[in-house]
Amino acid sequence: MYYSHTLMKKNIYLSFFILILAIVIFNFDVINYINDLKEKLGDYYYPLDDSYIHLSIAKNISFHEVWGITRHEFSSTSSSPFFSILLSILMNLWENNPLVSLYLNIFIANLFLIIIYLYFKDEPIVLASIFTGLYFIVLLKIQTVTGLEHVLHISFIAIFWLSLFKWIESNYLKNNHLYLVYLSSFFLIISRYESLFLLFPAIIFLLIKKRNFEAITILILSLIPVISFGLFSIKKGGFFFPNSLLVKGNLSLNPFVFFQQTSIIGKITIISIIFFFITIIFLNFTLNKKTKKELYKKSYNILLKNDTFLIIFITIILHSLFAKFNWLYRYESYLLTLIIVSVPLFFKKNVTNYTKRYYLATILLIFAFFTPRFLQSEKDLEFSAKNIYSQQVQIGMFLQKNKKIITVIANDIGAICYFSDVKIIDLMGLGSTNILILKKNNPEQYKYYLNHVNYDLMVIYDSWFSNDKMKTRVKIAELKNLHHQVYGDNKVSFYIPQNSNLKKDLLGALKNFKKQLPKDTELIIYN
Repeated sequence: MYYSHTLMKKNIYLSFFILILAIVIFNFDVINYINDLKEKLGDYYYPLDDSYIHLSIAKNISFHEVWGITRHEFSSTSSSPFFSILLSILMNLWENNPLVSLYLNIFIANLFLIIIYLYFKDEPIVLASIFTGLYFIVLLKIQTVTGLEHVLHISFIAIFWLSLFKWIESNYLKNNHLYLVYLSSFFLIISRYESLFLLFPAIIFLLIKKRNFEAITILILSLIPVISFGLFSIKKGGFFFPNSLLVKGNLSLNPFVFFQQTSIIGKITIISIIFFFITIIFLNFTLNKKTKKELYKKSYNILLKNDTFLIIFITIILHSLFAKFNWLYRYESYLLTLIIVSVPLFFKKNVTNYTKRYYLATILLIFAFFTPRFLQSEKDLEFSAKNIYSQQVQIGMFLQKNKKIITVIANDIGAICYFSDVKIIDLMGLGSTNILILKKNNPEQYKYYLNHVNYDLMVIYDSWFSNDKMKTRVKIAELKNLHHQVYGDNKVSFYIPQNSNLKKDLLGALKNFKKQLPKDTELIIYN
């Protein structure tokens, strides 16, 4: 008894040392990246344009009391309303400081490490492997410095998942874990709508286990903020779900369109499920009764008895079908977090004579698989911030300096909206609900609208749009990044209407703009 108590104490001390070491390494790496970027670019700029969408919404909530990408109209542009609300609060304190999302993410990331420590402090080797996984596989540093909501999201995911497991493991007796499940479920979907993919199988599992009250409570708590925001959005003229889900997600009810829109991983998942059911049907008709019984029994023991495995598996399938996998691995970061924190839980429950050797062998295999991905992500991060600075940020600053430009048509709107105060017509529909409605319901009317709408300047990627959509435009310039690496296109074209009164002024402004551009950016002006 004394030996066991001493060993537990040593494990807690060792785990605390591992926590401090993880916090020091993480913060050193983040600060080093920030300082390096400031030295190269003169200031800190986010590696993704989406980061500035959140900042624009927060700025407009704080200073104009408008939920939108610009102060001119309502637009439900973000798939994480809660993160936008947090940023708007910080905006009031720091007076429109663009680094608020970076500071918030650093704080949440450190808090996240402490939360993981509290769950696994009795097992230092497990804790060390989870921290390493969060760094190399979830890419915690990269998720932090992007200034997006993914660190907040994975924190709520981890609290919900680990608390749920601990509560189930206690035979539904430890109510303190259940309360954490309730608390985190309230913030899950409103932090990021992909949380639905985890909540759905988790609630079904609880209903199967006849924990009806808890399942319904989790469902109600998770839906309260979603329904509230959805009704608010409808009242303001938007959709129930954010525009980003309708633009980027795979929500078509037509099965053929749905399959076309699904990611490669989603297509593989759909085909795999079809083949799985074909195989089951084939075996059902070809095997004798005794063999079938043995096969089903083995399958049940391997899959259906492993609750954590089954819930995560269903979550991955749902994400593959209805969401996306993207660069810097941000959209799937919550899935990877689920897997990393669940590996030790799976081993404890399912591997006979659970030992450090089994666990470490599995961890080494996982890291061998993910190391190339980590190295590529670090490389992408280095280039992407430079690309955003050389392109979107420069365009935003150009628009802000030229007050005669009031209405702008664009397709990449984050930095443009944050650094300027123009009225935006977003060709993708993220920041313009009327455009999204036309694109979804009446493509012909959408084309007609683009040819007749009043605007002062158009800044778009030509490669994203066919030339026949807008016949009444004149190209006056092209901004080209000489070291294109990550974003949509290395060329941004500047157009004006054929009858524009601003042509002379804009050409003069573009000549001055050309002198101020970074060295790796070229501006070609057409007279």
